[in-house]
Amino acid sequence: MRSPSAGRSPAARRLPDQNHDPRALAEAVLAGSPALGSIRLVTIDGPSGSGKSTLAGALLNELLTRGVVAAVVPTDHYATWDDPFGWWDRLEAEVLGPLASGDPAHYLANDWTTGNPLPIIDVHVLPPDVLILEGVTAGRATAASRTTIGVWVEHGDRTSRLERAVARDGEHTRDQLRRWQDAEDAWFAANPPTGRQLSGESWRHPAPQFPVFPDDRITNVPHADQRPDPGA
Repeated sequence: MRSPSAGRSPAARRLPDQNHDPRALAEAVLAGSPALGSIRLVTIDGPSGSGKSTLAGALLNELLTRGVVAAVVPTDHYATWDDPFGWWDRLEAEVLGPLASGDPAHYLANDWTTGNPLPIIDVHVLPPDVLILEGVTAGRATAASRTTIGVWVEHGDRTSRLERAVARDGEHTRDQLRRWQDAEDAWFAANPPTGRQLSGESWRHPAPQFPVFPDDRITNVPHADQRPDPGA
């Protein structure tokens, strides 16, 4: 398999070790230009068990503390065991397209609590200042021209990532996670996330070292009553 970081453009750069804190990433995002309509789109990609949700949650919290209207859409809201990567057209139609036009996004997210994902959770996302799209294959080439910053999260080898994912999802998911790893290996071999695919600035981020953000597969997104009070 070709290394996912192989072929990266010279513009891509790795975060210094001392910048595990999400503040550096938040500052880079806010310094970038909106590319999804008036929204700064951040994609956080990488294999399962690498810490993408942890980084996304920490970035979300950092942005919210700065008064930035931000939302996270995990690709797990769309992906299933049987169809890990074939959902992109729905994401475009239900999330990226409407938000780029200044309209709210609305979709049914998968509920993973039983281990068998079912699209039964009604999700509405008002247009944010920053949209974080996180999950396996989030940093696709088709979204490159609309991405402000693309992040690749890496952690250890395949075995260690599997153990992290099993610890998160439960021992009963081990066989399914192994099959998922096979699918993502094939995807990244055919679609390496190079700097050419990630517009703006691309970051190659080590596994997050800050406290783990709770990962229940469903991330809260801001509604009207969660937006900063302009009069505050």
